Amino acid sequence: MSAARLASLVASALLFTAPLFAQTTWIVDDDGGTGVDFTTLTAAVSAASSGDRILIHSGSYPGDITTSKGLTILSTGPSPNAYIAGSVTFHDVPRGQRVRLCDLRLFSLDLERCYGTVVATKLRVDSPSGPLGGAAITDCANVRFTDCQIWGWKSRPGVTVRSSRVEFTSCYVRGGWGNLGQPHLVPGEGTRGMVVADRAIVSLGCSVVDGGDGSWNLPGGWGAPGGLGMLVEPTARVHARSDGPASVNGGRGGLGSDRLGKQDGWGGMGVVNDGWMLRSNTYFIGGHEGFETEGPAYGGIGVVIDQDPHFPALRATVDAAVAGEARLRVSGEPGDAVSLLVGERAAINTVPGFDPILLIDIDDVVFIGTIPANGELLHTFDAPAGWVPGDLVALQAMVLTAEGYRLSNSAAVVLR
Repeated sequence: MSAARLASLVASALLFTAPLFAQTTWIVDDDGGTGVDFTTLTAAVSAASSGDRILIHSGSYPGDITTSKGLTILSTGPSPNAYIAGSVTFHDVPRGQRVRLCDLRLFSLDLERCYGTVVATKLRVDSPSGPLGGAAITDCANVRFTDCQIWGWKSRPGVTVRSSRVEFTSCYVRGGWGNLGQPHLVPGEGTRGMVVADRAIVSLGCSVVDGGDGSWNLPGGWGAPGGLGMLVEPTARVHARSDGPASVNGGRGGLGSDRLGKQDGWGGMGVVNDGWMLRSNTYFIGGHEGFETEGPAYGGIGVVIDQDPHFPALRATVDAAVAGEARLRVSGEPGDAVSLLVGERAAINTVPGFDPILLIDIDDVVFIGTIPANGELLHTFDAPAGWVPGDLVALQAMVLTAEGYRLSNSAAVVLR
C-alpha cells in the first residue's frame, strides 16, 4: 500500500468520534460485604442495562448466563480468579452495543446473532466435567479474542465459527480429548480444534490451534484417533499470520496397550481445507500416532496461498497482575520503522490478507521504534490517562518497509 494512500486512510479515521454512553458499575462478590451489589453473577446480569459494567471479585459463580445486553464483565484480577461455573450465552446483541469480557474462566461460550462488537481478553474457556467446553460463534458481525485459551470437550470442538467474522490474536485453541483421555471408557476420538463454515471469515494472528487427543488404553487395549486440527468448509475463509511460526496441528492418537500389543490411535490431520486459506509463517502439522509417526498435515480441495513470511505480525498479551497494560511484539524485517495505531475499534477485512485492515476511531499514531536485528520489536502499551477497567483499546502496527507501508493484524484488548 502506498504511503499516501495509507496516510489518507489514517487521517479519515482520526476524524471519526465515537459516541459516549452512560453506564453503571455493579460489584459482585460471593462473600458479600460493604459496597457489594450482588452475591451472584446471574442476579447482576439480570439487573444490569446495556452499557453497564460488572466487576467480579474472586470466587466461583454457578449458573448459566443468557442475555442480549451489551455488557462489560470482568474480574478484579489477577486472572482467572472469577470462575463462572456454567455456560455463557450472548444473543441478538444490537448493532452499536458492545460485549466485553476480561479475565474470566467459564465452562463454555456461545455467541449467536451478535451484531454489535464482542471482545474477549484473557479468557479461559473449558469444562472440567463436561458436557460443555469450547466456544460456538454463529451469525456474528465482529468478534475478537486476544490472549485467550479455549478448550473443547469430548463432544464439542474447541471453536466453531459459522456465518461470522472472528479474529484471534495470541490465542490457544484446542479440541476436546476423547473421554478426557481416561482409560476404560467408551472409545473417544479427539474433537476438532476449530471448524470454520458457512461463509465465515477467521483471522488467526500469532495463534495456535490443536486437535484434541484420542482416548488411550480403551477396552481391548486400542488407542483412539486424534482430532482434526482445523476444518475449513466450502465458502469459508481463513487468514493465518504469525511471528512464530505458529501452527495448526492434528491431535495425538491415544496410546494402545503395550501389554496386549494393541495399536496406538492414528494422529489427527492438521487441516482439511475445502474453502480458502492464506497463510504467512504458519505451518500445518499432522498429529502423532501415540508417540511415534506423524499423521498427514493437509487435505481437502480448497485453495491455500502462501504469503511473504516476513509480513508484519502483532502479538499482544496481558499480564493480569498489571493494570492498564498490554505487552506487544511486532515482527518484521530488521530496520523497518514501526508506528502503533491506537483506537477503539478494528475493522475486519473482506478478503483476509488482501484488503487492508485499518482501525476505526483512531485516537493516536505513535512511533515505537525500528525492528532490531532479531526481527522482533518489543513494546509495552500503557493505557491513556483517565482509563477505567473494562475500557476497550484496539491496536495495530503500521510498518514502513522497502515496499511501502504494511499493516499487521490487529488486537483488541479489554483493559483491567
